[in-house]
This record gives sequence, structure tokens and C-alpha cells, in this order.
Amino acid sequence: GTEAEWLLPGPSSGLQRDPPGAVEGVSRYHGQAMPKGNAWNRIIVHLDLDCFYAQVEMICNPELRSKPLGVQQKYLVVTCNYEARNFGVKKLMGVKEAKEKCPDLILVNGEDLTKYREFSYRVTELLKTFTPLIERLGFDENFVDITELVERRLTEWKKASLPNISVSGHVYNNQTVDFHDPMHVRLAIGSQIAEKMRGAMCSRLGLTGCAGVATNKVLSKLVSGTFKPNQQTILLPENRQNLMASLDHLRKIPGIGFKTAKRLLNLGLCTVQDLQDCSVEILEKELGIPAAHLIQKLSWGEDHSPVIPSGAPQSLSDEDSFKKCSSEAEVKKKIEELLTNLLDRLYKDGRKPHTIRLTIRQFSATNKWFNRESRQCPVPSHLVKRIGSEDTSIKADLVSILMKLFRKMINVEVPFHLTLLNICFSNLKDPPASSKESIQFYLSQSSPSLSSNTTEDRNSENTWMEHQGKDSDVLPGERNTRCVQPKFHTPCLPTTSDLQRPSPLLPAGIDYNVFNQLPSDIKEEIISSQKKVRDSTETLWSHGESELGGKSPCHPKTK
Repeated sequence: GTEAEWLLPGPSSGLQRDPPGAVEGVSRYHGQAMPKGNAWNRIIVHLDLDCFYAQVEMICNPELRSKPLGVQQKYLVVTCNYEARNFGVKKLMGVKEAKEKCPDLILVNGEDLTKYREFSYRVTELLKTFTPLIERLGFDENFVDITELVERRLTEWKKASLPNISVSGHVYNNQTVDFHDPMHVRLAIGSQIAEKMRGAMCSRLGLTGCAGVATNKVLSKLVSGTFKPNQQTILLPENRQNLMASLDHLRKIPGIGFKTAKRLLNLGLCTVQDLQDCSVEILEKELGIPAAHLIQKLSWGEDHSPVIPSGAPQSLSDEDSFKKCSSEAEVKKKIEELLTNLLDRLYKDGRKPHTIRLTIRQFSATNKWFNRESRQCPVPSHLVKRIGSEDTSIKADLVSILMKLFRKMINVEVPFHLTLLNICFSNLKDPPASSKESIQFYLSQSSPSLSSNTTEDRNSENTWMEHQGKDSDVLPGERNTRCVQPKFHTPCLPTTSDLQRPSPLLPAGIDYNVFNQLPSDIKEEIISSQKKVRDSTETLWSHGESELGGKSPCHPKTK
């Protein structure tokens, strides 16, 4: 059920059930649940599932348990279980090398992410039975703010004269816990809650994972991998600097990605100590004031960013990486394959996308992972309604749009070499509840305009290759993301200046350009309903020329 069936030791002997649902002391921030209290008193858990893809495969096929297993995507072993790792197989190792190290390695194709995605959301939903403060980080990681759970448990225990508290799991650097220190006590309680979360994942979903318990997101993520697999570690505040000093590269700091690390290296900064000792003025000149201060704070393990609950993904994407794609026919075939999966996901999701984006990566010997370029455009209104339905012809229409976007980026008259294609549907909205509302939905839309850039939605889902290739970087990316309007050859209505007055067949307030793109049956229903209104009133022109609204699709407005 939806109730949290987890138990924690109560203030007295026996077990006590914590109430399900909303957590006391949780406030709202921009529509999201947020913890009360200041950032210094937070207790954050970072949960990282062990060899996630491999675990899912072993759950689906128990015969694979205790055998060396690798999950293959293209020519790489993207992850493997610990039996395979004992033979020297590593993540992102080539298939040939992996087979040489472990001849008995069993490989399972993991290019279809459907079951991994489903298990990932099962984990998140399970964690939400503890607290709503869950932030997803990819398929296999979650941040959980358990501050209020800890405070509530602490209050209950204080009322019962605070019985003995023990730490579940490890303490980083084997530091002694001082149970007279309020923060040490909170972290100890946090370790018990983390253990219950991991236990619930194992008993209900069959998944194991590691956990880190600390006072912020960065520290909890860094400490969670200290002991693997299926173990957990707490970090006491006094050991924060020891943890940061143990990092052997600046890129090990969450938030410092490839580009930022490269710019820091140009300043002669190679280690965490170098970054800590660097003058902030020097960093400001290179990175700008906000990024400079943020990065230096991260180097000290300071992070005040809140756990922002993850809602439904704001975009759905899929991609394919390959060694070479060099013809329009190949591109079209791969786009069709990606769309098949995406349309199925959109059908299950139930929401309607209003923006479509195509991303490509051209071959570059010097810039292997970051040479991406994107184009996006609005999904025409008459196609929005058909997406998610059983109308199979929608696929051909979307392929046509995507191929036009492709030709805006690639001159097909000269040789080209692609290594990746990504399709993303974004700006997802719930569909109207009825056909009447469906009409109103179309009429309320202004003419589509183009975005000036493409940004990855925080909750977007991407395949492993995009996750590997895109840094979690505090600095803005440098991808070429110019957007263009594809040539749809859609018949255009006259612009406002060309019209003397709106047609009496249409109700006032209708965007004529949107009406022009509606399916014929919707058009007929609108006109039919307006005829009835016209028969009962003589008012044909009460709102003037302003009723036209928006611009013609022939003259798109670029922000």
C-alpha cells in the first residue's frame, strides 16, 4: 500500500510505527515540500544503488545471481555485478577487454532502459513513504532530507530520558561518536533511518545500495561510497576536511565538471588543497563572482543547496550512440527507432509534449563527448492531440519534423560523421479532461514561438551515454544550441495588418493561426457552436482588431 510500513525503535521498549504521509514541520517552497530550519542543522542521506542495471537484470532473471554479469550497450560494458568485478571487469570497459579478463562473463543487452527506469521510480516512490523530501539524481541515486524525521525521533527519545543510541553502519575515519554532542546524536539517529530505508528497498524491491549520512548533499554523496557494496557511512562534522583532502582530483567534487576543472587547471590548481588556498579574486576573474564563491565553498565541503523534491520528469528523451552514421537514410532509421520507444513512453505518461528537440554529436577526435548541437521547435498543435493516442500515423509526421531539424544542422550535400542522436520531448502538460476542454485548450494557445536556447530540464531522463558525457558543472555549458524554425509549409492566414475584421464564424478571442492548425473535426465543432451563438446575438465586432492575437506561423517570433 501507500502507507509507510517501516519501524524505528521507539522511546521505550518495543517498536513504534511512524505515521505515513506528510511530515510535521515541512513547509512549502515554490510548490515543493521543503524542510524548516537552517541549513547547518540538516541531516541528508545520499542513497546509491549497487550496480543498478545488473541488479535489475538479476531480479528479472534469478539464474544470473552469483554469476559474473555485465550489462552491455553497444561495444561497452556499462556496468557489471561484483562477481564480474572480482575478475577485473570495470564499468565502461570495452566488451572485448571484459571478455579477456572474464571468459565466463555473461552479457545482457541493456540498451532498452524501460525496466531500469521503472525500477528507479519504484525506489523513489518507496522513499517517499518516509518523507516527501526526495531528490532524484539519475536512475540510481537519491538525496533524502531526513531532518524532520530525526528531530521528531529525537524529541520522542528526549521525553523518555534518551536511552542509549547506537550508530548503524560505519563512521568515517573511525571517529568516536560523542553522544553528548547534539549533531553527533542527530547523525546517529540519521544512520538508523538510513538503515531502515535500505532495508525497505531490499525487502520490498530486492535492491541493495550504499548510503551516506551527513549535514549536506555534497558531503553525503562523497561519503556514501566509502564502504561498498550494501553498506553505509556517517560523516561527523569534525572530519569534513579529512574527507575533502582525500579526493585525488578536483572533478571528484560534485559540481565541478570537465570544463570547470580544465579552467582551474589553467590557473595551476590541481588539488583540492590548491583550490582552497587560491585567492577568491583570482577565481572571480576566471569564473565570475557567483561561480568562484560557490566552487571555493564546495572545496571546503560547504553546501547549502536544499533537497528539491523531484516531480514527474519535465521532459522525456532517448538517444543512441554509435561509431558512425553518415547518410540521411541511416539518420532517418535511427530517428524512427528512437521515436518508437518515446511514443510508447508518452502513451504511458499521459501528458502531451509541446516542444520537440533533436540533438546530434559529430565526430571529433579531440572533443569526444562534448561536441553536441541541438535544434528544437514547437510541436504543431494538431499533432499534440494525436501524441499518446493509437494514431500510428503520428510517427511519420514527427519524423518529418525531426529530419527538417536535422538538415538545419547538417549539410547533407557534403560528407558527415555522426556518433550520437538524441530526441527529447519537453514542455509536458496534462491533457484536457474532456473534448470540450480539448477545444478550449487549443483556443487558449498563442502562436508558437521559438526558444532562444535549449536547456536540459532538471528532471529530464537521459541514457547512460548522455549522463557520462555531460558534466554536473557549475559553469554554463558551451554546446551549440541555436534553435531554428523548420519549414513546415503550413498554409498561413493573413497577419493582423492584412485583416479588416475577424470572421463572424469564429468566437471573439480565438487565435486564428492556432485555429488554422486544428483538426477538421475540431474546426467544425467550433464553427457549429459559434453559429448557434450568432443566431441569438447581433454582436459581431465588439472587441476590435485586438482579438486576432499572436502572429502568423509565417512570421515566427524569436525570443
